[in-house]
Amino acid sequence: MDLARDGIAGITLALTSIPQAVAYAELSGVAGWRGLATMGFPCMAYALVTGSPWASIGVTSITALMARTALADAHEALDEEAYVAVYACFAVAVGVASVALAALGLGGVAVERIPGAVKAGFKLGFGCAVISSQCATALFAGGKRDLAALLAGDDGAFGAAAAALAAFREASPALGGLLAGALPTLRVLYAVCHPASWSPEVVAVAAVVLLGTLHGKKLLPRGAPPGVEVLVLVGAAALYSEQVGYGGGVVGAPPEGAGGAPWERIVAPWALPWDRLVDLCFGGSFLKLALSAATFAAVDFLQSVSVCSAFESENALSWSPNRELAGQGVASVASGAFLGGPCGASLSRSMLARMTGARSAKAGFVHGAAAVALLPYAAVLKAAPKAALAAVVLAAVGPGVAKPKALLALSGADAAVGWATAAVSVLQSRRAALGAFSGVALTPLVASADDGDDKPNLAKIIGKAAGGTGDGTPIGFPNSGYAGQSSKSIGEAFSAATGFDGDIKKLKMPDQFTDKAFKNKGPCTPTAWKQCPNTP
Repeated sequence: MDLARDGIAGITLALTSIPQAVAYAELSGVAGWRGLATMGFPCMAYALVTGSPWASIGVTSITALMARTALADAHEALDEEAYVAVYACFAVAVGVASVALAALGLGGVAVERIPGAVKAGFKLGFGCAVISSQCATALFAGGKRDLAALLAGDDGAFGAAAAALAAFREASPALGGLLAGALPTLRVLYAVCHPASWSPEVVAVAAVVLLGTLHGKKLLPRGAPPGVEVLVLVGAAALYSEQVGYGGGVVGAPPEGAGGAPWERIVAPWALPWDRLVDLCFGGSFLKLALSAATFAAVDFLQSVSVCSAFESENALSWSPNRELAGQGVASVASGAFLGGPCGASLSRSMLARMTGARSAKAGFVHGAAAVALLPYAAVLKAAPKAALAAVVLAAVGPGVAKPKALLALSGADAAVGWATAAVSVLQSRRAALGAFSGVALTPLVASADDGDDKPNLAKIIGKAAGGTGDGTPIGFPNSGYAGQSSKSIGEAFSAATGFDGDIKKLKMPDQFTDKAFKNKGPCTPTAWKQCPNTP
């Protein structure tokens, strides 16, 4: 029975992942069909290592954009075939770095030492970067090419600002590099402010797919797995494009022989162009490559932390950080061996695996095998509009950017760190890790400046242990009255319910301290918790 559930979940994942795989390939700078050609192998490799029945691996919006920006010089200098080899080479480097970090036991450090505010800020900042990378494709027939030409020809404030940024970067490459995300952000602002330049057909296709992805689930039969609506929408867009003659960019057909036997496409890692990768992107230094790969691996692992931590809190599913970090590495090496990119955990696909009844990591293996079997049919998507795929990406990250709940729930020092991390991540899209690391560096500085307040220390301890803001507001108690109470009253309340003995790692929040306990309970509120049913 469990094997059957794993099979159904795996096949469902493979079918519903097709649009994302193609979209994220485009985002990473390679032809869309390559996303389908390479998505299966990392899933199978990851399934052999992971301890989670639900965690799903693959190229994500974050890993795609991080790789594209890290390899920007190679992307500009090489044709696609040569760039794909460099891209795969970097994936192997990131995979090896991930395994090395796991062997050193550093997976646990990411879980225990990186503050929640930093993770929340990085997620928002990089979400903004992903949106900026897709806006042109969703608005203009020629995508980024059209937008760049329009901005270059602007004789107003936007054109002047773009020229000033370009001059600054040319005069001071080192300092200009610190604002690598400024020009993409300026381009997005220009595009938003000039709707008359948009392509009506491109915008219409993107809007239908975006809205359908966000709200189409309501129109499907009850019980339909998440992701089916995306598959239907992208398929309909491809049919429209082929029948009507779509005027924007399309995915295009894979070259002859792309759907050949898997063993015909594998490349030994040592046969990849390592010298070309180092020369073009890292100034000829293998040390710089190693540091970049390790940094990429560490930032990429934040996705696994988010996914596995969610399952731990919602389903009491324990996990090993170092094992999952090693799994990320094995998946990236496997991806690179088949000319794919670096891989990370996907929250949406992982949630789908849970919802469709996966019972073990075998579901991930079936996901990968089914994806490989679908490769000969990749030509079906040749007419798929790139605007439709951009809309899929925008739907995946847009809600989190429009309403960053984790950041909005922060206050005081944590809020300052979180928003600062987000800002640096946006401005440093070409060196994404700097956003996360700057947040880590800011945390002790801001926290030390905040220690002079009158909030009780025990409240801070409890808030931190429960994953809250650290100002005495426990998780699930937004804006509660606990922050101003005495340490004695807070200690008595929480010690009675949790058995808290000072060891933060052992603290577990009982059901009565979650949001569910306070829904429709009448007088039961965070500040009147003793009136709640079954409360100690």
